[in-house]
Amino acid sequence: MNASSQRRSLQRADVIYDTVLEDGQKIQFGLALNVAARRPGLLHAEIIGDEYHREVVIDGAKATVYDAKANTYASIVMNWPLEAGSLQN
Repeated sequence: MNASSQRRSLQRADVIYDTVLEDGQKIQFGLALNVAARRPGLLHAEIIGDEYHREVVIDGAKATVYDAKANTYASIVMNWPLEAGSLQN
């Protein structure tokens, strides 16, 4: 695979959101989302915030989600390649 066929992307998003408690009190939370992707099939996403610290890694063969606060992870074998529109019914 040549360099021109491997597309890379780095994205960052800062997110602020409110949660309303049962007593009506609003609490504001924030998180940062960092995503690095390289086609075909490689992705690393990190979500760090007030409530979350998770990582998602797709290495072309499997997808893994790691929850740092709970110190747990889950993996699933991926069926590649995913083509545009392949997830539609």
